[in-house]
Amino acid sequence: MIALRRTFAVSLALFFIIIFIPVLVLYRVNSTVANPGFYADQLRRADVYNFLYDDMLPAAIMEIRPGDDGQGVDISWAAPYLATMLRETLPPEWLQTQTEKTIYAFVPYFSGSRNNFVIHIVLKDRVEAGAAAVKNLLHKDDFTGRLYDEGTGYLVTAVTAETGGLPFPIDEATARSLVQRIVPVGWLVAQADNAISEITPYFIKDREHFVIRLDIASRLDDVRDVLVELLSRKESYDYFVSESLALALGDSLPVGLEIMPGVSVSREEITLAVGQVLSLDWYQRQVANLGEQVFAYLEGTQPDLEITVSLADRKPVLATVLAGLLDGKLARYHDSLPEATPEQAAAILSGVADTFPAYRLPGVSYTELKQLLGISPVSLISPVLGAAIPDELSFGEALASGDGENPLVQARDYIQDGFTFTDHDLAEKAGREQIENIRDTISSGFSFSDQDLRNFVTSDGGSDLEGLDQVRAMIKMVRQALLVFWILPLLLLVIIGLLGGRTWGSKLVWAVAVLAAASLIALIAVGPLFSALAQPRIDEALARLPAAPGSLETLAWGKAAAIAQNAISSFIGGVRLQATILLVVSSGLIVLGSLLHRRTVV
Repeated sequence: MIALRRTFAVSLALFFIIIFIPVLVLYRVNSTVANPGFYADQLRRADVYNFLYDDMLPAAIMEIRPGDDGQGVDISWAAPYLATMLRETLPPEWLQTQTEKTIYAFVPYFSGSRNNFVIHIVLKDRVEAGAAAVKNLLHKDDFTGRLYDEGTGYLVTAVTAETGGLPFPIDEATARSLVQRIVPVGWLVAQADNAISEITPYFIKDREHFVIRLDIASRLDDVRDVLVELLSRKESYDYFVSESLALALGDSLPVGLEIMPGVSVSREEITLAVGQVLSLDWYQRQVANLGEQVFAYLEGTQPDLEITVSLADRKPVLATVLAGLLDGKLARYHDSLPEATPEQAAAILSGVADTFPAYRLPGVSYTELKQLLGISPVSLISPVLGAAIPDELSFGEALASGDGENPLVQARDYIQDGFTFTDHDLAEKAGREQIENIRDTISSGFSFSDQDLRNFVTSDGGSDLEGLDQVRAMIKMVRQALLVFWILPLLLLVIIGLLGGRTWGSKLVWAVAVLAAASLIALIAVGPLFSALAQPRIDEALARLPAAPGSLETLAWGKAAAIAQNAISSFIGGVRLQATILLVVSSGLIVLGSLLHRRTVV
């Protein structure tokens, strides 16, 4: 009879061993997957929060580079600075606190332990910290200096690419230097400081309005000096006078100053003469005068802008230059004339002055002929120049006329009234409702609840919400049924003990021996067998995760693989610990049962 009972007990023991490991694993799953502390611990062990700032963020910034067409700004050099700024704004400790708060709120809800959750994140202090971090960064000379140099260089290059060339005949390096003189880095930092100080209290709702004012007036003297210097250069003179103004004045004259058939001054010769007359020194005086008038108008010390360029003193000089050119042509023309007969000579001598004869007087030179007849090349040209070229050019009214859309009028208004940007301007551009929503969120903090989640899930019609509820209900049911899973193994041990032993001591030995055997098998399964069979396959699968060498993706997948390895190790380690505890306890109980059996037998 006892043999039959023990045979049946052995069969039940085999069945116990078969179901023991799955039950052990199932309880480990419940203590990990459904335990928010498991996730929080894994993230801590992987040092995810420092990894985001020390590795991921710099790598992400490093990948922000100009495209193949060369457009864009390379800010990869700024990676450590920006990482530091973000670390000061959202410290790893703060990020860890918010992440774990979210985990401890959401996991119990998803696993069915709770029916609601609320996640609340305070943002006001982080916005203030972010503003301070930006200010700190702007006052780092090595960062701001390089950013400023590259930014002005990019601006000049972009303008060149957009317009097909710089508006003045200067190279990009010189243009960038002039821009930096007009808008120095110190001035920009001061304006940025002021803007941050104004707008931060507004967004955290410590103030209801803000006004940002740019101190443009303080830059006017430097702007004027730079523009006058730029326009006074020899290259600018060649561009504006020799190639523009001279051509314009030449075009205002007749096609040619024809004195007589075969003797004339061409338009090209007139243009060259104009270029000689409008000298560099004269041009630079006009530029200085123009600068004084324009900036007096912009500053408001001169109510109207009337820019005049006087040509009255240039016209006699131009007449002299052209007369000299004409004089040489008349001399050559005179020398080519046939000699006059006595009758023709008498007619010439009795003729009208200021006309050139058709014959050459015998023994009379060209110079003597001019004196004899009173012919003056200057007198021939001056009337033509007087009619074709005005005494002065005036274009100030054209520059400053028009309504507020005129750039010069807008510049004057900005300088005199100050350039301001207010909360009303921001609302007009971004929308009052959107701005107020942002301010409310920053002031009161960001909140996300189970109802928000359900609203988000139902945004596509509600099918996903039903699936969510089904998953939560299933997880809850399984977790509640875990107690039942322990009842069957426990009953099996009791039955095995009752069938296999005769005394209470031997019954205990039979029951706990089976438990010890099952625990030992579990230890072997999650120990040597797992290391030899499963771990290599897991390592191989993780090694095949998609990644490009040296890329942001490589870092992300590498950290994901490390977290996965840690999670698996933690899971297996937990199973191993449970099996070890059961093995130790069951071994102790075997000793106790043996002692009880021996005492009973004796």
